[in-house]
Amino acid sequence: MTRRSTVLDVRVRLLEEPCLWCWEIVDRSRRDAVVCSGWAIEWMAYESSEAALVAGRRYLAKLLMPDGAGTPFKRRPRRASAA
Repeated sequence: MTRRSTVLDVRVRLLEEPCLWCWEIVDRSRRDAVVCSGWAIEWMAYESSEAALVAGRRYLAKLLMPDGAGTPFKRRPRRASAA
């Protein structure tokens, strides 16, 4: 069985009420399906799109870390250390 690789990216969007920005993690291999949102999980919004983008990128990096236990995504396997 071939496993399709997941391509995650961060995008920002303007909330209508209150007029603030939020970040979303999207899966580009699934037509930009939203897989995580800062507004949905943390109720965090930002005054600028730049601030929301920085926060979203930080969250995505944390999710992709090998020891990111407790994340909604599968962890990457650890590399065997060279002895």
